[in-house]
Amino acid sequence: MKKLLTAVLACTLLLGGCGSSAPERAVSQTTGKTYFKVGMDCDDAPFNSQTKQQTSSSVIISDDSYSVGYDVNIARKLAETMGEEIQVKKISRDTLKDSLDKYDIDVIISALSPSEALKKEMDFTKPYYSSERVLVVRKDDKAAKYKDIAQFKGLKVAALANSSFDDAINEIKEVKHADALKNTTELVKALTDKKVDAIVVGKESAQSIVKKNKDLVVVTPDEKKGFSTKADYVIGVKKGTTDEDFFENLQKALDGISKEDKETFMKAAIA
Repeated sequence: MKKLLTAVLACTLLLGGCGSSAPERAVSQTTGKTYFKVGMDCDDAPFNSQTKQQTSSSVIISDDSYSVGYDVNIARKLAETMGEEIQVKKISRDTLKDSLDKYDIDVIISALSPSEALKKEMDFTKPYYSSERVLVVRKDDKAAKYKDIAQFKGLKVAALANSSFDDAINEIKEVKHADALKNTTELVKALTDKKVDAIVVGKESAQSIVKKNKDLVVVTPDEKKGFSTKADYVIGVKKGTTDEDFFENLQKALDGISKEDKETFMKAAIA
């Protein structure tokens, strides 16, 4: 009993009672508004990317760098609706969950289409965007003319780590499922360096990739010969927080973004 009491006392001193509670959210000294801290990797155009040029819809990351894209506009709209001040933090995709758990960010808005494994580690809003799954290949390869994912049998295919795109690769029978990579830049490099034969991404991301890489092309499978589902993009939040006021306000604000606004945001992002 004495040992048990000692352990409880130690836990109380170290962790404030062995329970983790969210710290008070930071408030801007300039506006008096609570910060809406958004984590994104700024490496998946047209959803989120980094630029040196400030625009009317960009959000500052550092003294000379800004985040732009569809996700940024969604985040700005959410902050406006909730009466908060947006703050974008550029964070590597593979550390976004840790940042959530440590309360360094409030949400992840980063073209996040989570894997089944990731769904066990954090919670999510309802989808705010859905995208067709496609493949990107080298223009000169035979695969550039494929119209059926079954034709990728025996080829080495990769996707983003912790994403539903990585899960979807398993739909290709006898595929060589390459190790997942942590960001879009690494995916494209693996493809151009011929370390993989194809990458699986969303349609909009694919269009952005081939626009910047003239030696690559998008493969869009014929109807009923592609992947079984579309990719739903969601906002990630800390596990076990969906019953809190913040999440309720977040989902309500997200539900309030009109279809027309979303279409406008995407048109601006791909322009």
